[in-house]
Amino acid sequence: MLSPLVIDDNFHRFYAEHVARDFPPDEVPGEKGLRMLLQNRVYDGYLRVGENGSTEGYALLGRQHGFAFLFLYAVEPQLRGQGVGSAFMRELFELCADDDFIVLEVERPECAENADELAVRERRIRFYEHLGYEICRKVDYSVYHVPMWLMAKPLGRAEQPSPSELAAAMRKAYSHAKGLPLTTNLI
Repeated sequence: MLSPLVIDDNFHRFYAEHVARDFPPDEVPGEKGLRMLLQNRVYDGYLRVGENGSTEGYALLGRQHGFAFLFLYAVEPQLRGQGVGSAFMRELFELCADDDFIVLEVERPECAENADELAVRERRIRFYEHLGYEICRKVDYSVYHVPMWLMAKPLGRAEQPSPSELAAAMRKAYSHAKGLPLTTNLI
């Protein structure tokens, strides 16, 4: 079940126990910056809550420009591979059904520093492909100087967004972040 992420006195704990654990520090804003992005509604936060009331995963979505941008997405490590992530993603698709498409970023496998990191990156891509996302290899894309692929899935329309649409979408998605190192060149 989806539940809104509440930005209150417990946000510090949420950030430390989840975001700081799940993402490298050079790929996400710090706690104060993320709190501000959520409070200013640049992104909306959602928790996936299990039947016992425990947090199974979380997502931060931006939906201001006619498309959905999945900024952060994670499932509790002990629940991965059990269908929780797929069910959670389907709930997000329903939430965003009126948007033209949903887009996310994945680290490029060919830039992995070792075999373990390569395996994780490839597993992530397979997970998203299983859910209907497609990689766009026609946009040279990086954020925070990290080379990434964009993956997109149509929602409120039948066809995949074009590379130029995706590049424009990501410039819009990060328009709030002045000075952010962002590359969106068409190949």
